[in-house]
Amino acid sequence: MKVVLVTDSLNYGGIETYIVNLCRNINKSKFDVSVILLDESANGQQAVLEGLGVKVEALTGGKMRRAFSVSRLIVALGRPIVHFQSRHTLLLVLAKFFGAKVVLHSHFGYDFSKQQTFLKVRLQRFLLRISCKLLLACGKVAGDGMFLGLDYEIALNGVDAGAFIFNEVSRREIRSEFNIDLNTKVILQVGRLNYNKNQIFTTKLLELLLDRDTNYRLICVGEGEGRSELEAVIYDHGLSDVVILAGARSDVNKFYSAADVLVQPSLHEGLPYTLIEAQFCTLPCVASLYIDHNVNISGGVDFVDLTDINQWREVIMRRTNLSLNDRRSSGWIEASGYNVKVSVAVMEQWYESLYNE
Repeated sequence: MKVVLVTDSLNYGGIETYIVNLCRNINKSKFDVSVILLDESANGQQAVLEGLGVKVEALTGGKMRRAFSVSRLIVALGRPIVHFQSRHTLLLVLAKFFGAKVVLHSHFGYDFSKQQTFLKVRLQRFLLRISCKLLLACGKVAGDGMFLGLDYEIALNGVDAGAFIFNEVSRREIRSEFNIDLNTKVILQVGRLNYNKNQIFTTKLLELLLDRDTNYRLICVGEGEGRSELEAVIYDHGLSDVVILAGARSDVNKFYSAADVLVQPSLHEGLPYTLIEAQFCTLPCVASLYIDHNVNISGGVDFVDLTDINQWREVIMRRTNLSLNDRRSSGWIEASGYNVKVSVAVMEQWYESLYNE
């Protein structure tokens, strides 16, 4: 059975991780999976997918040209299951019109009813209801925010547990690469460099920490449109020697072992992969209140109000004083439901159910 995954980006991020994990673990004897990339320039992991035998159609042009291309591909594939990773209302309706069985997947924590009139919300609900066979969300916050009161299913963000177990060799390797002493306290932030991920807040937090203890360093892994602004803030505040912008990396798992705490001060978020992966590495985490609290699958996540930066400092100082011996226990992983094999098997069941309707 044919499944088409539609995405805005194949660069390094949570949605892209979901797509790669799904394509790597799905039963290829049952499912013929391809990907439609709506922005051909955002193709960082296209080669990874093609190496897995997944065909990627990278589109060009504006909104109407892409709509035509998506429609043409759906017709050519003979009414496949089309699994959208973000909401494009016109494409959803067209996919339904041309006979596809449409799945819409929410990965974001943003409330789509904000800044919309009552009539627009009602219209969006109607279009989602008539076009989509299945609504999925990575968590409750993401589902409630996008689906405007419609029923949806939770699709857990499965992780390859073995890749994220704490590894002392990786810890030494990453710290050596960036000339960081093994006794230095490393704060890690993973995600696109943009307003929502709030890296500038983290630089302010670092300044407060350095006032108490000069033995802190910050590593930001990721790229994005906010890089230039972030670089300017780092320079203006004299933080160039203590902040590392590592860029987009394919070995993010090693950074979790290298760090002493992960921060996620997002302004809105669904249920981020980074927090799941970090917990699999038994890395202490501190996150904003805007993140779905169900992400705390290990009990190792502290949620702190972004308006209280001093509380962030106190929590991080407490969490970075833990012994490395506290990071070697991860027996809860298999029981968490976030193992990628389990989550992909559930996704396969949903696909089969739609195909047999």
